[in-house]
Amino acid sequence: MKNLIQISVLIILFTGFFACEKVPTYPETPRIEFRNLEVKRTFSNTLATEVDSITVTVYFEDGDGDLGTNSTDTSIQNYYIEMLRRENGIYNNVSLLSPGKKFPLLAPSEEYLGPLDGTLSLRTGLAHGLDINNPGDPDGLRYGDTIKFNVSIEDRAGHRSNEVETSTHILVP
Repeated sequence: MKNLIQISVLIILFTGFFACEKVPTYPETPRIEFRNLEVKRTFSNTLATEVDSITVTVYFEDGDGDLGTNSTDTSIQNYYIEMLRRENGIYNNVSLLSPGKKFPLLAPSEEYLGPLDGTLSLRTGLAHGLDINNPGDPDGLRYGDTIKFNVSIEDRAGHRSNEVETSTHILVP
């Protein structure tokens, strides 16, 4: 009986020790890692043309949880994306995307002050009839071009994360 009690106490202590989840500690400046670049062809009824729906997913960590916003203010930007096209082996900026975007509040509330981590995805599109193979636009994209993106995020305190580079994608008709 004494052995049974000792074993029971050990099991309870062992379970309690491993059941406690440690709260992560991250710096106040957000940190991101590239996770995925997904491109899907869809048809846009609004534009009446095919669109490459591009989704960039990053993993994020932030020490004080001040990522995202509930604001309807369109001047607030916290997700920065830059499209790059390879030309003669060198990647150059292509100004087809608005560089600043906005993502919603990621914490339970704007008052939350604690660590956050997870994934964040931004979806944008390239309309085939408007952006690709337009001979009147020397800076436009062409089928066969290789593109990639640089991404960073910013918290409400103005701390800008590191910049990550996505994998590449070749534009096909």
